[in-house]
Amino acid sequence: MRALEKEGDVAPTPKQNEVVTATVDKIENYGVLVTTEAGAGVIPTAELDLPLNSDPRRRYKIGAEVQVVQMRGGSKGKLRFSVRAVSATEERNAFANFRQSQGKGSGGKQKAGKLGSLGDLLAGIDLGGGSKSKNG
Repeated sequence: MRALEKEGDVAPTPKQNEVVTATVDKIENYGVLVTTEAGAGVIPTAELDLPLNSDPRRRYKIGAEVQVVQMRGGSKGKLRFSVRAVSATEERNAFANFRQSQGKGSGGKQKAGKLGSLGDLLAGIDLGGGSKSKNG
């Protein structure tokens, strides 16, 4: 990373709740130490998305790449990451993209699609409940 600083380029700092790729450097009892483009940090065991009391060494290997989300900054400038939050963040981003594609300026109301409303769909269907009597 020092080579980047000498050239005047600074590694991008991931925003909170942004999914990034990290490389596993070391595995400890308290978590997995990783490195991203923004720097080194830790994934606490509670954020590893593992069953309770399982050994992180079984799932994570040194040198492996994992998808993580940056959480709030830790103490002493260390970054904190989460594997558990990746799926929630991806779902949140997909929903935001969906909302944007549906037209932001509609005042919160969604426009009807090509099918129309339920009443439009049922208007042409005879449900047998007309005004004709059965005795006639």
